[in-house]
Amino acid sequence: MSKVKNQHYVPQFYLKNFAVNDYIYVFDKTLGTQLSMKGINIKNIASERYFYDLSIDLLSKELQDKVDIQFVEKSLSKIEANFHKRLNNLISRYTLQVSENIQSVTAISEDEKLDLSMFLAIQDTRTKDFRNSTLEAEEKVVRELINRFGKKAKPLIEKEFEYFKVGKVGKKKKGKERKFELAIDERRREQIAQQKHIKHLINLDYIRELAKILTRHIWLIGVNRSSIPLYTSDNPLVRNSWERGHFFSNTGFASEGIEIAFPITPKLILILCERGFHSYAQIFEQKYVDLQTENVRYYNTLQVFNSNRQIYSITNDFELALDIFLNHPESRVRNRWNVE
Repeated sequence: MSKVKNQHYVPQFYLKNFAVNDYIYVFDKTLGTQLSMKGINIKNIASERYFYDLSIDLLSKELQDKVDIQFVEKSLSKIEANFHKRLNNLISRYTLQVSENIQSVTAISEDEKLDLSMFLAIQDTRTKDFRNSTLEAEEKVVRELINRFGKKAKPLIEKEFEYFKVGKVGKKKKGKERKFELAIDERRREQIAQQKHIKHLINLDYIRELAKILTRHIWLIGVNRSSIPLYTSDNPLVRNSWERGHFFSNTGFASEGIEIAFPITPKLILILCERGFHSYAQIFEQKYVDLQTENVRYYNTLQVFNSNRQIYSITNDFELALDIFLNHPESRVRNRWNVE
């Protein structure tokens, strides 16, 4: 069997919902520009060559001929088939509804919630954003160790974070961090990041725990009643904390006040609300709720800020994305561990 070279961290079947004849419009928030006025084929976005392949260099010689280095990619492809079916059911159910009676109809069943919670947990874990977050977190730890312990931290860092090499460490000045040289073996760094990412993906206890948390929330489906299409992105499962006043960003799946959103089509979006803070939303549980222009702009804004790099749309209108790029420079670089 031939190898899969171009591996997607956002499924192609999902991206098709936002495309016309498999072409989708793309805004790059790092560059602040639309990538092609004619759109880009979905096979060429939200993907990377051999993204989920096990690094052969990290396997023992005994295992190199026995392990299928593409088993993660193949497993995800099988999982996507059921995910595709469940999403199509949600879309079909909405399409068949009479608009006047839609608020009284059950939008999503308990069985669908259980299945979709697993898919959403996997989707959140499979992205490039998740992989990058591991590297970001480790670099913060290394810098903090250097700042606190100076030269004494060097052996620990080079043992535990083998792709870092610590150079000269300066004295700590009042109000300033110690200056140091931190060399990174980029190839080794990518290999280890990939290995750690795969360990998370195949850790069923971790995925099930995330899914369990998601099922506890209030689930509803937003119906876009505006003329503006919903965006999606290379990191489509987005979140926002409505509970302010905390030092940390408070955007974990179980955080008080968390809201989680996943666009299904340009007209439909799955919305999950933490049950305690958002108790008012219980009257809409498993129902449809209308979204007006300001609501759609809000969810599109979340896509821009939470995306790793690219925002996707069925139209080439990226006025909102460009406005955010120009007026919020902090949005250009995704940081999963933002401190507010």
